[in-house]
Amino acid sequence: MRILNIVGSNVVNAGDEQIAPGKGPLERLATKCAAELSAAGHEAETVFLRGSEIQFCDHCEICYRIEDCDKNDDFWPIYESLKAADGVILYTSVTCAMMSPKLAAFLQRAGRVARRHGRKFSGERSGVFLEEFTWGGNLVLQQLKF
Repeated sequence: MRILNIVGSNVVNAGDEQIAPGKGPLERLATKCAAELSAAGHEAETVFLRGSEIQFCDHCEICYRIEDCDKNDDFWPIYESLKAADGVILYTSVTCAMMSPKLAAFLQRAGRVARRHGRKFSGERSGVFLEEFTWGGNLVLQQLKF
């Protein structure tokens, strides 16, 4: 089984500089999960959205005609990995009831393109890890159900 880990958090260190310099808690968790999945015989790929440029959809409607978009950013390679995966694990920090903006932008565009071209990810095996700093983790889970 091919599993894609998508880490949407921008959090680095979070007070844990001695544990893993330059890596946030969700990055460490995703790395550990990928290692465990690989040890269990699965193919695991991890994508870190921090440092990527992923723009929000502006409803240009190009994806309604063809599986493409006029945005020149890092969306497409990640989307192709998502299409090839049998399952996905999403990792995001939660601040004021919102998931990370890059993960939100990615999911917005992925859902829009996929629905127009007969691909639905709702039947895929999936999981979510949230890192809640303030409040609103339950609201983010509700958003991800769609």
